[in-house]
Amino acid sequence: MEKSSRKARCWSCQSTDTIKWGKQSGKQRYRCLHCGIYFTIKNEPVKRTNELIWFKKWVIYRQTLESISRDSGLSTRTLRRKFSVYLNRYPCWVIPEYRLVNLVVDGTYFSNKICLFIYRENELKETLLYRTTSGEYADEIYQDLINIMSLGIVIESVTCDGHKSIIRAIKDANKWIKRYNKEHGTNHGPILVQRCLVHVQRGCLAYLKKDHKSVEGRRLRTIAMTVCKIDSIEKRELFVNAFTSWVNDTSEYLFHQTYNEQSGRMWRTRKALYSAYNTIKNALPCMFHYLNNTRIPRTTNCLEGFFSHLKDDISFHRGLSREHFRNFLRWYIWFKNQTGTGFS
Repeated sequence: MEKSSRKARCWSCQSTDTIKWGKQSGKQRYRCLHCGIYFTIKNEPVKRTNELIWFKKWVIYRQTLESISRDSGLSTRTLRRKFSVYLNRYPCWVIPEYRLVNLVVDGTYFSNKICLFIYRENELKETLLYRTTSGEYADEIYQDLINIMSLGIVIESVTCDGHKSIIRAIKDANKWIKRYNKEHGTNHGPILVQRCLVHVQRGCLAYLKKDHKSVEGRRLRTIAMTVCKIDSIEKRELFVNAFTSWVNDTSEYLFHQTYNEQSGRMWRTRKALYSAYNTIKNALPCMFHYLNNTRIPRTTNCLEGFFSHLKDDISFHRGLSREHFRNFLRWYIWFKNQTGTGFS
């Protein structure tokens, strides 16, 4: 194979009449035969690519500045300065092109009162959209859903933990869909709400101890323990029948109220048992959409796992300013989407 005859161009006189002249600091050195100066060539695109690779290792692979310094040949001080440039800005987020999506949404909180809220596409296991904010607000979630649908993406379902703000935002988004269908003559269906079965079960069991003192409580706990095992229409019918039968058998005990003659107030006598019952009753209409559509995820476990890994990784970078912390989260999600390892 013939070697390339291309020669280095002198930056001073633009002549290509140059020869190699040893190396300096590991870089090839050249001498211009026309004007006599010595120079080295800097490849800026390669330099920026390498810097981004080192920054990526620092962000998502939990590598320390010391280990990156050994690999790159740069001092930790230089690396800190270069990484600070990246943390002063954040990557441009582009929503991937989809026609139909089944979303998993959830938020997590950090100690500096920053809330990261993620919209994850279930089929391709990618982050469709995210928001760094101070809480889970219905207005913001509604606006995000509208922005997604405005790009021509049809949201078939949203799997969530049942937070009131998410439910309210989806209801408002469905009203928007009705108006859109009427104005444009389309026939888009409403967004289905799939309640996370793990959250339903966990919420119910939080009120029912293993050694609950009442027979009714122990019986409801047994029913609640089967929630995450429902994978067919038959098991769903068994669960619904068992829950309905329990309500009918214990209605007098469950709905009993205590009256205080002095204050004139009434309250539920068995608050914990009633709260456990209410958790299942409120979630029941939205618990089993996944049985009729296999594209709909039944839990938010993928996001729970992602948030757990994120918090482990970011714990290696304590001391970031609030703005750098926000941008770190943005870079982290961007890198995870690029590598395709954002979710399991």
